[in-house]
Amino acid sequence: MSASAQTVITALNQRYFLDFPQEAARHLENLPTEEIGALLARYPQHAAVRPWQRLTPDGARGVLDHVAPELAAYLLTESSPVAVAAVLAQCSPEEQSRFFQMLDAQVALELRELLAYPESTAGRIMDPVIHPIRAESSVAEAHERLRTAKQRGLRELFVVD
Repeated sequence: MSASAQTVITALNQRYFLDFPQEAARHLENLPTEEIGALLARYPQHAAVRPWQRLTPDGARGVLDHVAPELAAYLLTESSPVAVAAVLAQCSPEEQSRFFQMLDAQVALELRELLAYPESTAGRIMDPVIHPIRAESSVAEAHERLRTAKQRGLRELFVVD
């Protein structure tokens, strides 16, 4: 295969990761975690995180063992806290500690707090990240804030007066 054909395939795959992460994760889950890790490592981190956080928690956990620590830290930091908590719940306390050491102290604290809630409770599955918009904000400012929040997977919007 020519280099230009390989470049096109890489660009298409990256676009697929970004635009259809759930479907990409479903296909990736048919591969061994070592191959998933190698594949995700070939793409920019912002593209790799989208399907990784949609893998099953045990699959995503396995991938962490097969990527560089820098990529593992990025995946754990930039993914939805709820998804990361589900992944870290698959780990032993020693493994959790190892992953927490890779993270910014604030991110690690947030994840520890989520993991402190008992399984099968609302606390364990809540997303503690909120995106408040001040009443005095313009529509353009609010729209920009929502556009930024969308990158983290904003699913609900509450308007409170």
